[in-house]
Amino acid sequence: MAAMSALDKRAMQLQVQMIFQGPYASLNPRYRVEDIIGEAPVVHGLVAGKEKSAYAASLMQKVGLDPALSKRFAHQFSGGQRAQMGIARALAVKPEFLVCD
Repeated sequence: MAAMSALDKRAMQLQVQMIFQGPYASLNPRYRVEDIIGEAPVVHGLVAGKEKSAYAASLMQKVGLDPALSKRFAHQFSGGQRAQMGIARALAVKPEFLVCD
């Protein structure tokens, strides 16, 4: 990766995502679930800002979370549900490779 151009390096970094074992420390407590999952795809131009809520809801459903809870904060969920949020966040940028802690 050190020999890659900045553009190629950024593209490669998006293709590799991390799922952390400790969901308590890896989720921003000030963000709602919809923002935790939907922020990166919007920032990287994968999803339009208007579509963030629907995109986050579809990912929540894929990992087994009720999309109706997307406006809640991470601390309002169990540890297992937070782990599901971490998985959805990692999948949100459509990576080719996942690293699971």
